[in-house]
Amino acid sequence: MVDDNLHKRHILKSLGKKWRARRGSLYKLYDKTKSREENIANPPNGLSRKQWASFIDYRNHPKTQVITLSYILIYFNTIVLMLNL
Repeated sequence: MVDDNLHKRHILKSLGKKWRARRGSLYKLYDKTKSREENIANPPNGLSRKQWASFIDYRNHPKTQVITLSYILIYFNTIVLMLNL
């Protein structure tokens, strides 16, 4: 167990970066043409069906969809601004 706040912060930051990268790669494995049940039946390596179902439910939640759309719009606007400079 690490008691030093600096080390804890570094570890949590590192885990956050790794989770964001993994989360992005996981969603690419989700087949939008299949039903929720069909997708859950075939989880990626390293994930249980329960974990995969939880991820799919999180990713398809309306609140998550709004957040994702916001990030896409921010990214698009940034690119447009850069091209206009």
